[in-house]
Amino acid sequence: MLHEFAPLKIGDENQETVLIAVGMDASAKPVRDFFNSNNASSLPYFFAASFNKSFFFTTGELLTPEKGKNLVQYVRLATKSTAYRRLTFIELHQAEASWQSVCTSHYILTDLQSHPKPEFELLHLNLPLAPFFIPDKQETRLPKTLKTLRSLSILLNMEAWVIYCSWITPEIKTLLTSFKVEAAEDFRLEAKLQDFVHETESDFLQNLLKKINECLYAREKAKSTTDQILVEKQLVTARLELLQQTQVLLERIKACLYNIEVINAASRSEFTHLIKNFRLLKAILAEQVDDASTNLQTNLKFFALLELFHQTNGIFCCTTFAQGNFIFCLRIAVGQIQTLFDTSDLIDVFSQWDQHIEQVNLAIIHQKKTGTLKKHIQIVKKFRELIYKNLINISQPLKKIAPEMPLNQDEVTNPLFYNFLPDHGVILNEEGEWKKQKIVEYDAAGKPLGYTRKGLNWLKKII
Repeated sequence: MLHEFAPLKIGDENQETVLIAVGMDASAKPVRDFFNSNNASSLPYFFAASFNKSFFFTTGELLTPEKGKNLVQYVRLATKSTAYRRLTFIELHQAEASWQSVCTSHYILTDLQSHPKPEFELLHLNLPLAPFFIPDKQETRLPKTLKTLRSLSILLNMEAWVIYCSWITPEIKTLLTSFKVEAAEDFRLEAKLQDFVHETESDFLQNLLKKINECLYAREKAKSTTDQILVEKQLVTARLELLQQTQVLLERIKACLYNIEVINAASRSEFTHLIKNFRLLKAILAEQVDDASTNLQTNLKFFALLELFHQTNGIFCCTTFAQGNFIFCLRIAVGQIQTLFDTSDLIDVFSQWDQHIEQVNLAIIHQKKTGTLKKHIQIVKKFRELIYKNLINISQPLKKIAPEMPLNQDEVTNPLFYNFLPDHGVILNEEGEWKKQKIVEYDAAGKPLGYTRKGLNWLKKII
């Protein structure tokens, strides 16, 4: 049975607020009772935020086909007033701990997509990320083994990335019809754009995607371990070929951007949206194809770039409810900051986040105002403030609703999150008073050392 979609308003009405929709059961029992139920046919929880006509979703794992259908139904209810019908489900699992769960979700979404006239074009990504609080214990696996396991997610994601590229081909085709024969300076760019379209629509690529789907079904139906291993080898081989095709698409994107720059097409309004898409895809694919195989966790700036692409192209995204729901709040902050700054400037900042964040941290330490990069500094500071406000207005109330994950004494904070929170924040102290307190400590070079004691105690309450 489909559960009702009941909206709750969270946050001070005088502040920027986000509407949160919470799944409740048909008998309208208290939300906590619903979340604590073991109903295998429904998602354990589902939150949907709406801001500036954009939607953000987070939920639990898709361990059964019923849960997959439930996800689609909820998203349909939340987005019934929009024409877009693209949905990406992103998991944050580390392959060494939850690879079977990732494979299950991937198969469920692939199977739903194969149904006649599916409601959404469904994609699946796994972007490994340890939670905000992680166990303080020594990893026993060798780094080489961990990187091998990480590569499993990289290969699985290639199916989604080639579809992402295909989603912008209609825009390119429309643009190609506007090219004039006498415009000699556009000739080379026209050829590069045609190359990109050809790659996304090639029979080889389509047959490769079809072969991968066949392997997924064969693996699901395999009756013996030997058969499973055989199919798994075929699947990995096909995905390795798809990785090569994704690398080709990345090179095509780089060639298009280069030729756009050569003829100064950026000054022409008809290219504005396409340039943003190309820049975002270049940053996204480069992170996955070129760099990610060496990273055991997904950099948080990657989620910001990905959300920008979703927002720019009307793609709904649902992430799994990681501990503290930090990524949910970060994604909403991307939608919020898009109303304050130009998307091109945001792409610049998120693509070069590490460089900009170092300057921001140094400015904080020395209490100096910056000069030439003032806009970028403003973006970084505002983005961190928005994430922090969302943690208070969204994560903290949701923590009271959804099942809590108890913190153990041996848990420490994940350092990847340090640079995505402001140095100071308003904290509710032991006396029940709201006061501005330092949250993050930095060394002389602007590198975050960790959270202050008061900051950490407060973060444990809201994350």
